[in-house]
Amino acid sequence: MKKYLKGFMVFCLMFSFIFTNLFGSINVIRGSETKGENSAPFEQVKGDGNETNKNQKTDKEKNDDVINKDDKKQENSKQTKKEQVSKKTKEAAAEEISLDFKSKKILKGQSYTLNVKFLPKGSKERDLIFKSENTKVASVSSNGVIKGINYGQTTIDIKTKDEKLNISVVIQVVPKYPTIKLKNYLSKSIKISWGKVSGISGYRIYYKTSKSGDYKYLTAVSKSDTYFVHRRLKSNKTYYYKVVSYVKSKDKNIYSTYKEKSLKAVSKSYVTVMLDPGHRGKYGRDYGAKGIDKKTWEVSLNDMFVSVLAKKLKKEGYNVIYTRKPYKKLSFKNLRELSKYANKKNPDLFVSIHHNSSTSKKAKGYAVYYSTYKKYLDNKGLYVKIYSKKYGSGRKYYKVSKIKYSKSGSPTIYFKFGKKTKKISPSTGLRYNIIDKSPCASAVNTKKAASYVSKEIKTSKILRPFEGGLVENDFIVTSETNAPSFMLEAGFVSNKSELNKLKNSKFRDKYTTFKGINKYFGVK
Repeated sequence: MKKYLKGFMVFCLMFSFIFTNLFGSINVIRGSETKGENSAPFEQVKGDGNETNKNQKTDKEKNDDVINKDDKKQENSKQTKKEQVSKKTKEAAAEEISLDFKSKKILKGQSYTLNVKFLPKGSKERDLIFKSENTKVASVSSNGVIKGINYGQTTIDIKTKDEKLNISVVIQVVPKYPTIKLKNYLSKSIKISWGKVSGISGYRIYYKTSKSGDYKYLTAVSKSDTYFVHRRLKSNKTYYYKVVSYVKSKDKNIYSTYKEKSLKAVSKSYVTVMLDPGHRGKYGRDYGAKGIDKKTWEVSLNDMFVSVLAKKLKKEGYNVIYTRKPYKKLSFKNLRELSKYANKKNPDLFVSIHHNSSTSKKAKGYAVYYSTYKKYLDNKGLYVKIYSKKYGSGRKYYKVSKIKYSKSGSPTIYFKFGKKTKKISPSTGLRYNIIDKSPCASAVNTKKAASYVSKEIKTSKILRPFEGGLVENDFIVTSETNAPSFMLEAGFVSNKSELNKLKNSKFRDKYTTFKGINKYFGVK
């Protein structure tokens, strides 16, 4: 039995070996025939079957190779198409020309280069022709460089040489825009100021109440003005402003560009006016001049006038302070102490109110007194005129060489009279007046404020002007106060008809000078 088993096992092993080699060779032959190859591999397999199994690829690997080759062919085909499309685009002519804007503002004398774009992007650029419709306003070079010549508007036409493509742009040659500054001014008001722009017709101011809101027209301002006060605003609200300059060109205005500024309005007033109701000094017993009716004192009229004026100024938004409040006594020994107190408080304007008197019952009218001489600010360019026949009755000016002051502040003035040096002081009894021919800024503003007030009263025809209405005189309250200052002599208490007017409350209400003060501060 064991013999038969051994024989059967040997037979199985041999059959298995023959079967494997036989079918492996057939597969190799079939593979070669499919590819059209020779039968050499068959002989190799026949010689060594194990070596064939190691080097021959499986069907799955062969299929993967075919798929990879197909993918590479598709990728190469796509890349080739992209390159062909890109090449065609670069070589294609532009279908359109464009600019980033339809209109532009440039300054007179300014140059600007037009950046013309060819579409679609990457298309071949073409030669362009530039032409200005009005070369007196703006010129354009062959390279598209525009230059502003004169204020006005013109159109720049742009086209290709074959005239198939074209575009145009509107060019305005405009003046410079004003550089503006904002500051809180009167209560609930904002002062808008700017640098002067030369060669223009005027300015226009616009405002809005929110960053994203639309601008509203506020006012037009003349070319000589450089500020405006926007009033009656809402406290703690932010306001936005723009100021444009403009020139008139034929039938239209040409406006500048602008730069926006903003500021919050506040209730606090930043403009201070000091009011000085004259007299009531010397422990309250200085009443001033006595009226022709023998019962009305000047000081009473001063107090009533200042009370009405203060009320109106406060309503306008001014901060009002006093040398003494109406109907109260003065706490200073003299006017020089009063002036030093005013300098300490440093108001924006000092206003002294008085009423005049004369030995002549016919004398009447108002007068606004101011001084170009500011004792503590400027002592250069001083002259003196003396109201005496010997010195020309106030019509001649004599150069001041020096001024000496006593302990009380009283001046002694030394001046050139021919080859000699003369002197004059209050003790000589001669009337004189010191004039500054090169006034400081405060003195210039002094005259400006006094002029506005005098003109307001004269225009109203409430009273006639006395001595021309505007008079230069170096009174202590005008020459020794550092702030712009004037003194109003509101009328004559020695004239019966005028005194009756001055005592009338309705007349006094019309007379008060706040409009002239408003104009001085640029408030309309």
